[in-house]
Amino acid sequence: MLPAPDTKKVQALKERVNGHLLEARLSRGTDWVKSVDNFYEAINDLKTLSNEVPPISEVRWRIFGIIIGILTIISSISAIRYIHNLIKIGA
Repeated sequence: MLPAPDTKKVQALKERVNGHLLEARLSRGTDWVKSVDNFYEAINDLKTLSNEVPPISEVRWRIFGIIIGILTIISSISAIRYIHNLIKIGA
């Protein structure tokens, strides 16, 4: 029921994050400013990546709605059968 994230965009963002982290780790001992900049870019890419997927609260709310819907259908069927049996017995 939720729109799927664009797999190409997600894969590209994951590769960019991994690239930034690799560069940050490689330059950690030599150029700490470049290392910090790469970590910062990785964090920004991760924020962009997190915007591609729905938040967990939205997923939980949708699951709750589905469960309530199923329970409503089951209780409606039970109520209809009960009323049908009452009518059949009374007639």
